[in-house]
Amino acid sequence: AHQAQRYAFLLNGAFPESLRPVIFLSEAERQTYGEKLCALAESRPCIALAAGAAYGSAKRWLPERFAALARHCAQEWDARVLLLGSAQEAPLLEWIQEQAGEGTLSLAGKTTLREMYGYLHHCRAVVANDSGLMHCAAALGTPVIGLFGPTNSRDTGPLGESVRIIHHDLPCAPCFQRECPLGHQDCMKKINVDEVFQTLAEMLEAGH
Repeated sequence: AHQAQRYAFLLNGAFPESLRPVIFLSEAERQTYGEKLCALAESRPCIALAAGAAYGSAKRWLPERFAALARHCAQEWDARVLLLGSAQEAPLLEWIQEQAGEGTLSLAGKTTLREMYGYLHHCRAVVANDSGLMHCAAALGTPVIGLFGPTNSRDTGPLGESVRIIHHDLPCAPCFQRECPLGHQDCMKKINVDEVFQTLAEMLEAGH
């Protein structure tokens, strides 16, 4: 059972067949944050990347691959790529922005929580490590690609209708460790830029 189902069982004494968390945004919030995002993005379509993960570095896809993905999105679709995260993740996201170049914007620590929800709601898609931002995007109904390595998407994957999971089966995964105990982080390194970009392209082409 998904972790959310187990918590629901503790509350209600039964496993729900499905769970669909929802983050509510008022119409006024949607309009306000939509206008702000339009100004930030210069009216370009937006794709968000969540390159952080508070639990530990083992869950993080390589920063240089996030940068390469951002470049592809900007070049192929003339997209504005938003790097979202906390103030603590600012150095990481600013490095990715520098490597990605024009079209990528780090907003780490520069938004309120509601503002971040509003931006996620208006993005065409989100690519994220297994993180809180990944779950927020799914709860807002935004198409999400979750990148999983040391954790198990069956336990803690995003709950939503427009969700794709990318992971590779390895004998050592999932290990649920904060740092790779073997020192190679192969579970995340096996995920390459081309497969993430192709999955993203398929989601956008399908309209979800």
